[in-house]
Amino acid sequence: MPKSSTKSRSKRVTLRTKHKILKKVREHKRKQNKELKNKLKKGNKKQKITAAVIPNDWPFKEELVNELEMQAKREEAEKERKIAEKKAARVEKRKAIAAGTFEAVKTKAERLAEDFVVKKKERAAMIAAANDPDGSRRAFYREFMRVVNASDVIIHVLDARDPLGCRCVDVERHIIRNNPNKKIVLLLNKIDLVPKENVQAWLKYLRGELPTVAFKCATKTGGSAV
Repeated sequence: MPKSSTKSRSKRVTLRTKHKILKKVREHKRKQNKELKNKLKKGNKKQKITAAVIPNDWPFKEELVNELEMQAKREEAEKERKIAEKKAARVEKRKAIAAGTFEAVKTKAERLAEDFVVKKKERAAMIAAANDPDGSRRAFYREFMRVVNASDVIIHVLDARDPLGCRCVDVERHIIRNNPNKKIVLLLNKIDLVPKENVQAWLKYLRGELPTVAFKCATKTGGSAV
């Protein structure tokens, strides 16, 4: 069995011992800092002269005591004044911060609203461009409005075989809303292609909303409409 060396010993210690040593070092430094602070406080503190430290045989003791009392009152008043000034300064600072915060929030909200409007317009333009790449819808709308503005009476032609399928209520509402003086007349066309009872029922229904006239597409002999 090999013999252990006696010339050198390891300086390694267990973690438990190491943490104990570090803890004691921290406590020692904390104690030293505390003692140093207490010494500095005691060294900076001024000793106040009171009536108890003035000898009784002092010839002007009463005047000196009165002067000390007045000085103490002045110091107390000055201290209260400084406290009040600091308090007022804190209140003004809080008000300024609150006002600045409100203004900042208001400015941010206005900026976000403007960005939202711009993005909304851009999105609407993109949707319109996607739905109408060649601009035919815009051209049709311009032509439609030109015809409406130039007319006094607008005739809305409906197929008697499917009147509601041919009817565009949105166009009628648009004309009534933007041009209340314009007159709209419904024309029920091709009544000769449906039974007479159906024509009468549709005329009764449509005349309850707008003036309606019936129209026949052609005669049996190929003549003009009746």
